[in-house]
Amino acid sequence: MDGVSPLHDACLGGHATCAKFLLENGANVTAVTINGVTPLFNTCCSGSAACLHLLLEYGPAHHPAHLLASPLHQAVKRGADVHSGKAEESPLHAAAQRPSVRLVELLLEYGANVQSKSSEGRKPVELAVPRSPVERALQLREGNNVL
Repeated sequence: MDGVSPLHDACLGGHATCAKFLLENGANVTAVTINGVTPLFNTCCSGSAACLHLLLEYGPAHHPAHLLASPLHQAVKRGADVHSGKAEESPLHAAAQRPSVRLVELLLEYGANVQSKSSEGRKPVELAVPRSPVERALQLREGNNVL
């Protein structure tokens, strides 16, 4: 089997209600496919803050919601790996393709490598929408001057 769980699929689709149902019924929040894909990576692909919050709420170390700094901060504190994604594509590669600058900035804050290359040899900045806020944020982290 490939190890893709219903939770992986729910997070990839950004289906928070489905993810919540699965988590309430014992889905493994730390499940990893044979390709090394986690529900966290799929959540970054979908850009779903609601799914990310659920993964943290049902994660191994539960903390009351009012004590969470942010979902991504807590994911990293609980051992989420900002470098581990799908094959050679990192969560930053996935987030670069979404419109969330905040998600990209948090991944970088927690050590995501802006210079990392996918299996196709592409850096996250090369996957961002041209002239988008995400592309500008990645260019700034690379040290490129952006007007």
